[in-house]
This record gives sequence, C-alpha cells and structure tokens, in this order.
Amino acid sequence: MTDPLPVLLARLIADSRHHAYAAAHSKAEELARAHEGFAAGFHTAAVYVADLIASGRVRAGQQVRAEDEAAAQRVLDNLHVDPAERANAISDAIYGAPTERKHAGGNAEDCPGCDGTNPPYPFICPGPDEATRSAHG
Repeated sequence: MTDPLPVLLARLIADSRHHAYAAAHSKAEELARAHEGFAAGFHTAAVYVADLIASGRVRAGQQVRAEDEAAAQRVLDNLHVDPAERANAISDAIYGAPTERKHAGGNAEDCPGCDGTNPPYPFICPGPDEATRSAHG
C-alpha cells in the first residue's frame, strides 16, 4: 500500500493552489476573500502534514484535544462504510452530530420536528409519535 501522507500532501497543495488562483482571479471581493481563507487553511494543513512526514511525529504546539482525537478515532473505526457515510461521520465530528427533533403536534409552523419539511395544507404536525433527524441543526 502506498504511504497516504505524501498523497495527502499533494492533494492539500493542489487544493491550496486552486483556491489561491481563484482568489487572485475573482471579480467579487467577498468571493476572493473566501478563496483566500480556503487557500490559507489548506496551506496550514499542508505544512502540518509535511512536518509530520519529515519528522514522523507531531510538533510541539500541534497536538490536538482529546475529544478531537476521539472523533477522529470514530471516523477511523468506520472506514469500511461507504464514502457518503464516511463524509457524514466527518461532518458530525466537525459540526456536531445531528440532533433528534421530536414533533410537538398542532401547528406545524411551530413544531421543531416539522421545521423545513413543508407539510401539506392544513399544516398540521403528525404529532409526538413521529421523530425526524435534522441535518446538523
């Protein structure tokens, strides 16, 4: 198996280069700033990975919190799942797991479980026996 760190380093450099180019050629100032932020983030990650490849260890000041290590381990423990599920697990690790929102019954416009579902007229919530999973919110 190929060592994944050099492959990751190349991907980070390519992504940083892409966003730096997009920032330099963007006609909209706000979009250019967003691309600069992405380029900086990928650059920082590339430096981190290059340091890891060069030294074989994490440099002082680059340690991660225990809860971030635990989140990464949860992703690593589930690498066997399909790519979409892996992406969801990574999103959960970054943004927090989706929350369970229960239906309150009554007016759907006031129900956290119905939020964003656009129920049919007369906009009545199906009631507390139904539960929906919201995407990161």
